[in-house]
Amino acid sequence: MQIAVISDIHDRTDHLKMAFVHIRNLSCRAIICLGDIVSASTLNYLLELCSATPAIPIYIVWGNNDNTLVLNSIAFSHTIARLQGRSIMLDGLSIAMTHYPNTAAQLAKSQQYDMVFYGHTHKMDIKYEGKCLLANPGEIAGNKTGCVSFGLVDTHTRQCTFIRI
Repeated sequence: MQIAVISDIHDRTDHLKMAFVHIRNLSCRAIICLGDIVSASTLNYLLELCSATPAIPIYIVWGNNDNTLVLNSIAFSHTIARLQGRSIMLDGLSIAMTHYPNTAAQLAKSQQYDMVFYGHTHKMDIKYEGKCLLANPGEIAGNKTGCVSFGLVDTHTRQCTFIRI
């Protein structure tokens, strides 16, 4: 199973649209969003992209630039969106997700998860903490690093690669 991992959109719907071309071409069956979507209109656009046939479920955590009260009301009205506390099970893998790198490092060190993903820094990063893969997919916005990217997880090989757009 292929899973796309996106983060730090910061209202760059033009980059989000380009990323979705790749996500669809790669036949991703789920999306993990690590926050900093920012506005209600961008969340609506993201959910619209996910709802296109075939629909792709999206697992979302909020970031420091997200107005959670406004965004929660939108997300709760879409069956495609699944707001997450901390972890999910996908294709037999225990996956933790957070926006924050310090929290991610603690989750990975706990060795309770197969994979931990985080955002916030906008920088692509991948390493292992024991048996746990710890990764940041970079940023959809491309504002801080100049690189638009997302992560691609293959659940069968348990590998994460970066897709640069």
